[in-house]
Amino acid sequence: MKGRLFKFGCLVIGVAVVLAITAPFLVGDIHHFTLEKRLQPPSPQHLLGLDLDGRDLLGLILYGTKLSLTVSLATVFLSGLFGSLAGIIAGTLGGRWDSFFIFVTDTVLSFPSLLLIIALAAFQRESSAATVILILSAVGWVSYARIARGQVLSLKEREFILAAQAIGVPFRRLCLRHLLPNMIGPLLVNATFAMGGVILAESTLSFLGLGLPPDIPSWGRLLDQGVQYLLIAPHLAIFPGLAMALLILAFNVVGEGLRDYFDVKEN
Repeated sequence: MKGRLFKFGCLVIGVAVVLAITAPFLVGDIHHFTLEKRLQPPSPQHLLGLDLDGRDLLGLILYGTKLSLTVSLATVFLSGLFGSLAGIIAGTLGGRWDSFFIFVTDTVLSFPSLLLIIALAAFQRESSAATVILILSAVGWVSYARIARGQVLSLKEREFILAAQAIGVPFRRLCLRHLLPNMIGPLLVNATFAMGGVILAESTLSFLGLGLPPDIPSWGRLLDQGVQYLLIAPHLAIFPGLAMALLILAFNVVGEGLRDYFDVKEN
């Protein structure tokens, strides 16, 4: 059963990536609108209907898919890179560096992540994709750092690490050639789960008006518009919500499959 769910998750993610890449060719200009047909329900001409401005909802959702995947990939890459390096350095050096690392990560984790993201977003001067990525990365690096530190503390007493240190292997090579490859599994599992979390966080910011600019079609912005017209045009909220839920579910299912594959414990 888990194998089928894993394949289903991979299929959904693969389809989402293909649709995101080909979105400009499939739907054309998303800013083309027909005001006299606004809020039109699904029809053969517009499979998912039209939005408040008379724009094709399917095209907006496809562009929202591209945006969500881009933001989540960039965030996971930045937070994973910085967090992994910080955890490796803290675990390897120990002492005051490790104590300072624990203090910083415990401080960040003492706040609910979503509330911390919203608080940081409230202070941004100008909303943009780069700003949203930096805000999400500033909160998301902690989980990678703690995983990396835990793996280092477990690995640095192994014989092959002690032997490498005994013959004077440089610190940089020790991290890249010996430590990092042995912690890829847990970090990859965490990154897969984080993809779904980042998509949800970015959509929440856009829904609250703290994320991307209004002219950029994001799932959160579409949901915000859909909630306002839920009674007269429910398709505005239903279809973006289903798309977001399906993609987040797919990443969680794939994360579960990878965790079983790498035999990573939940805690």
